[in-house]
Amino acid sequence: MTNSRDKGARNERAWASYCRQEGYTLTTRGCQFSGGPDSPDIATGDPELERIHFEVKSGKRINVWSAIAQAEKDRAVGRLAVCPLHRDYYDWIVAMPANDWFRMLRGDHLNNSTP
Repeated sequence: MTNSRDKGARNERAWASYCRQEGYTLTTRGCQFSGGPDSPDIATGDPELERIHFEVKSGKRINVWSAIAQAEKDRAVGRLAVCPLHRDYYDWIVAMPANDWFRMLRGDHLNNSTP
């Protein structure tokens, strides 16, 4: 279990680093203790990302549906569920529910009011 946990933490740090490289300089790995809105995988003070709940997953056989379900369960009200996914030797990809995708395209997540 420790190796799995370490790998998860390593990939969460890698995603946070990737976000910082893209200009979101206030992004860090979240403080994990049990899952839920109070312990996201990624913490950020960047306005464009602060209303997104990231559920970072990595591995050879990632269950995308399970990752999205966990992100939706753990997110706070009004946050978008986003799953950055990584496999060794491949680029990062991002999966999310379609309704959250359209909310993001419209910029709803930048609005201070909850939907």
